[in-house]
Amino acid sequence: LDLVTPCGKPADTAGLEGSNVDLDCGVMVATLGRNTAALEVLNERFPEVDVIRLGLAESLLAEQQFDRANALLSPLIRSMKEDSAPWRLRFKTAYATGNWKEALTAGERVKRMDPDRLALRLAHAEVLLKVEGRGADAHTEYESILAHPNGAALPDQPRLLTDAAAAALLAGDASREAKRAEPGLEI
Repeated sequence: LDLVTPCGKPADTAGLEGSNVDLDCGVMVATLGRNTAALEVLNERFPEVDVIRLGLAESLLAEQQFDRANALLSPLIRSMKEDSAPWRLRFKTAYATGNWKEALTAGERVKRMDPDRLALRLAHAEVLLKVEGRGADAHTEYESILAHPNGAALPDQPRLLTDAAAAALLAGDASREAKRAEPGLEI
């Protein structure tokens, strides 16, 4: 199954006269393929298109070019006020570089804007617990994640349960959480 052909090739020819590549398709193909070079060309051609800059930031993050990704994210956060995507990338960049204060800020923003992003919320809870030592806040977040309809579907349940128990212990709520940790400790 070739999903790329309908959009044409190469992606960075999108928007050029005579090109059969639709801009949306070109951006999608370049973003999914993490084609940084094509996204840079498209960004130069269409600097006002947020979705291109967002794809480029995501591609740069995957390449661990954190400073370049962050430079793109600040204006995206301002222009995409109702979208959690730039904040998610800001969290991932901050988490990867150990910028815990920024990770907490971005994580809180994503939690408010897009509470179903459980994997990101789990990473946010880990920062609260393991970096900041904020057991009560981490405990509240773990409880919220575990209570979510999709909380049980998160991968690595043993770690989730033992971290939730650790947060409860740090928060001073040992009795109830000891039972929650048992399945995680069995592994």
